[in-house]
Amino acid sequence: MSFGTLALASIAFIELFLFLDLGRKARVIVQGAHEALRGLRQRELDDARKEAIARAAARQIFGATCQFLARFALIVGIIGGAILGVAALSPAVGRELAAEAASPATLAALTAIAICYGCMRGTILR
Repeated sequence: MSFGTLALASIAFIELFLFLDLGRKARVIVQGAHEALRGLRQRELDDARKEAIARAAARQIFGATCQFLARFALIVGIIGGAILGVAALSPAVGRELAAEAASPATLAALTAIAICYGCMRGTILR
């Protein structure tokens, strides 16, 4: 039962990650860093203009990072709250969940399940 609960939590994490569009936010962060570096590499710009480009990119990166972290914290709060709720309702299941979550074999199996689910989801939605 506890492994199934953890597997469902892994699938819920993937769905919430995609629903909240965290992949796009991560790409915005990387794109902002790329733009800043591209601006700094331009030799024809003076230092003041390079600094303005870097500051604008830093604001963009900071905003996207804050949004990413807020959405990620929301996912952790939802899934963590659900697991803590299950543990509060049944302390025996809570102890079993904690023991399963600490097992390397369980973590490897959950990773494999998450990868398989993500691949199947991507294939189905194409």
